[in-house]
Amino acid sequence: MGTSPDGDDRTLPAETRIGRVALRVGDLDSTTAFYRDVIGLAVLDRNGTTATLGAGGTPLLELTADPDAPDRGRADAGLFHAAFRVPSRAALGDALDRIRERWELDGASDHDVSEALYLADPEGNGVEVYRDRPRESWSTVGDGRVHMTTEPLDAEGVAAAAAGEDGAPADTNVGHVHLEVTSIEAFERFYIGLCSFGIRRRILRVSDAAAKVVDGGFQ
Repeated sequence: MGTSPDGDDRTLPAETRIGRVALRVGDLDSTTAFYRDVIGLAVLDRNGTTATLGAGGTPLLELTADPDAPDRGRADAGLFHAAFRVPSRAALGDALDRIRERWELDGASDHDVSEALYLADPEGNGVEVYRDRPRESWSTVGDGRVHMTTEPLDAEGVAAAAAGEDGAPADTNVGHVHLEVTSIEAFERFYIGLCSFGIRRRILRVSDAAAKVVDGGFQ
């Protein structure tokens, strides 16, 4: 996968990045307020049906009001979470302070390569806010895929690093998006075979009829 019939590697360049995430939401006002006040994104543009939020003037999230959108079933494919990457432990500490003060934290993990906070927006969409450790410190296994763990986060250490900033730093970006899919094989045919993503790490978790693929692309 990601290799042409003549053997040429056609995997996307390592510097490829996600530009922005677009979501349909039932309540535009409350969802916009969440991403502004809790996640720390700035409102860059807003009208009656859409809101664009970002950091440092760069759009990272587009919300479109759709009050008639059907509820997503537990076994349906769709978004697992959108992950916003902040540039430092201090910025992650600021995010933790905002979540504790204004929302509810669902989970927090140390993945060895990163430290991460997990929560859900008012529409039930999963959100991750995380910071990467320096890539030169990442370890690999087997064929070069990234080694990750899931351990309890040193939340108080993260909180102690907070710088007291109320908004996300200008160089915050969309680090990755995790999807829930009903067929891993179809997922790989499309994203790896056609879109030329590479596999960084593979974890399969099956719940009901849905399978979650973690890091089936770049981070």
